[in-house]
Amino acid sequence: MKLLGYIRTCTDEQQNRIEIQDTLLHQFCLLYTKHTLVDVIVDKNVHAATPFEQRNGGNTVIELLHKGKASGLLMTELNRAFSVSIAGLVQEQWFKQYHFSIFTILDRIDTSQPEGWWSFACKMINLEYEHRKLHWQNSPTQTEVDGINQVLPYIPFGCVSLNKTANTTTTSTLYRDPVVWQIREIIVELQKQNRSLQYICEYLHHEQIPAPDGSGVWHTSTVAGLIETYDSFKYLPKLPLNYIKENMLLSKNSLS
Repeated sequence: MKLLGYIRTCTDEQQNRIEIQDTLLHQFCLLYTKHTLVDVIVDKNVHAATPFEQRNGGNTVIELLHKGKASGLLMTELNRAFSVSIAGLVQEQWFKQYHFSIFTILDRIDTSQPEGWWSFACKMINLEYEHRKLHWQNSPTQTEVDGINQVLPYIPFGCVSLNKTANTTTTSTLYRDPVVWQIREIIVELQKQNRSLQYICEYLHHEQIPAPDGSGVWHTSTVAGLIETYDSFKYLPKLPLNYIKENMLLSKNSLS
């Protein structure tokens, strides 16, 4: 099958990843000889939230596919092209009408097969869930509660929500937990080293790092979700130091 490769970077600091992604795309087609890489399209300094068809490279991909230059789109990861589930699912349906398929290397997606399409849909829905959860946590809550600050262990993993009440209105702000967020950092660093999702799961299990559900069992879908949403949450502020100290003092007094 003739494939078009697609690469996207969102910052100047990520320009070194173009060569890495390009190498992975070519190695994939060398390994799976039934596929031929006819061209590689690159979008530089493009945010993930930009619709695929509104990107210069994305528009080029669509035109080339429509002209019959290739029968599929190849990426290292799904989030190179899609970050919102509705847009991704709609685009995939457009591809399907013209018998185009989507392939990803690290996510192991192949929409030419029913199982591959199911994996694609699950990842899109998981990404949408993370975005909606973030939006909900940052929205004012019209509920009268006491004026004491609270930290609630909500998803996204590695973050906490600090609530403040003023005039019977509660507002929530997300912060990165200085301890749990390190687990995300470990996962992303391993991914940058081109480690597979299965390898990362085994590493976390070996190091006895608890999974988001509190167990020691890590799943590749969980790891993939944490990697896909990392860029969305890494800009959140760290949990205020004074709050950490206050809670450490409260914990110490409760034990004495």
